[in-house]
Amino acid sequence: MSHAGPVEIDDLSSNTINAGNRISAGTNITSGGYIRAGAASSSYGAGDIVADDDVLADDAVVAGGNITSGGYVKAGTPTFVPSVGDIAADDDLMADDEVRSGGDMNCGDVLIAAGHCGINYGSYSMTYALRVSGDAYCSGSWLGSDLSLKKNVTPAVDFSSKLRQLRGVSFEWNREGYPDREFSKGTQYGLVAQEVEAVFPELVKTDENGEKAVNYSGLIPLLLEAVKEQHQTIDELKSQINELRAR
Repeated sequence: MSHAGPVEIDDLSSNTINAGNRISAGTNITSGGYIRAGAASSSYGAGDIVADDDVLADDAVVAGGNITSGGYVKAGTPTFVPSVGDIAADDDLMADDEVRSGGDMNCGDVLIAAGHCGINYGSYSMTYALRVSGDAYCSGSWLGSDLSLKKNVTPAVDFSSKLRQLRGVSFEWNREGYPDREFSKGTQYGLVAQEVEAVFPELVKTDENGEKAVNYSGLIPLLLEAVKEQHQTIDELKSQINELRAR
């Protein structure tokens, strides 16, 4: 389907939908080929939704490939009024590959992307499935740890001497050098990735740009075993002291 101006229809499902301006549907917008709204500057292929103008649906927006927003993409009735570059959904927003927004992204229902996602990062990272620049907030956090997902499970012991080589530091993020990263203000506490890598290389990851990150949660079981080892030593010393007192 090709159209020089706006396309407005109740249920818009087609192989290829090509519009010079906005695309609006009363229910679903589904792409098996590609959907283009406006003069999209990026390249696009089968399954993509690429918008330099608006893509509006009162129900789900589903793409077999990428969703890219230069205008705004609206699915359902979002709780805020989207502006240029936004992706706003109170219904389902699903893509089999990347979802890119030039502005804010808000989803009140299901947001699914089979590709990598970057938030406030300007792009996405091939090293991480999700990359966020700035603080992230959630009311709960769980890490997969089921035994069925693991192999070669062995006790984490004898790490006390290596842990003593690590240096806890206070620091401030370089907000002036990286203004787009939305670093937190004020004093922070943590480790230096390069120093951790020298002791525990398996707890450090380097991305495609050479920037290093630390798996802080990976230190927890090592610290736990180190504390248990210290308590065992303390118990042994207490036992020796009690024996000396009893003589």
